[in-house]
Amino acid sequence: MARIPNTQCEICGEGVYRNPNIKTHATCCKECRSILNKQINGKIVKCDNCNTEFYKKNSRVREHNFCCADCQKEYNKPKIEVEEMITLHKEGLYDKDIAKIAKCSRELVTKILNNNGYNDRRSKKDDLSLRNRISKANKGKRTGKDNPQFKGKSDFTNMARGLFNSISKTYMRNHNYTCEMCEKYGGNLNTHHKKLFSIILDEFLNLNPSITKESFSEEILKYKDFIDEDNLLLLCEECHKNIHKGDNHEPSLD
Repeated sequence: MARIPNTQCEICGEGVYRNPNIKTHATCCKECRSILNKQINGKIVKCDNCNTEFYKKNSRVREHNFCCADCQKEYNKPKIEVEEMITLHKEGLYDKDIAKIAKCSRELVTKILNNNGYNDRRSKKDDLSLRNRISKANKGKRTGKDNPQFKGKSDFTNMARGLFNSISKTYMRNHNYTCEMCEKYGGNLNTHHKKLFSIILDEFLNLNPSITKESFSEEILKYKDFIDEDNLLLLCEECHKNIHKGDNHEPSLD
């Protein structure tokens, strides 16, 4: 005995019977079920390059969608010639700035410049002014929870240590990675505080008892003792150990 239809197919409208206790979509056949699944799990999108409409699963829909690999390649192609890209590089523009002008990815700009023989742009060892400029721009940033290496420690000591790393690296570069006591070049170098780091931090916190973690970075980088390079010495590991063994934090360099 045929069952009396109690609902309609959601695709073609044909009457179908469905158990009232089952809360699923109603379809009359495999073809209608396939169409319904496509509607639920995907949608029609436009190719960003040729404007062709095509179906794509929801999990694969991106900010930019392409109907084929050729369209993706055409869309991502730089909008300026390679010669102009090289000229911009020679004028001192960074890869990311060239990418904005060319309206393509920075990775593609890097690849093109590398393929044309400009593959040593990341070497900053001979460009002291550039390295100091980068260090100054990054000073006070990416500390605490903004640092990708942050693992939950948010006390002021760890924040201050992280901020001092930029000052230390700049000091090392400015002193040509040479120990100021024995004049040994390179190796494991330490930036030594004549006035102890812990004392500087304690004095700063005593002067700013209501300081918050949000304002700590900005305020301590204004504190003279924290950023004073006259309070620093660049030392090799052996000289640094000798200073601490002798408990003499302000040695003479004469």
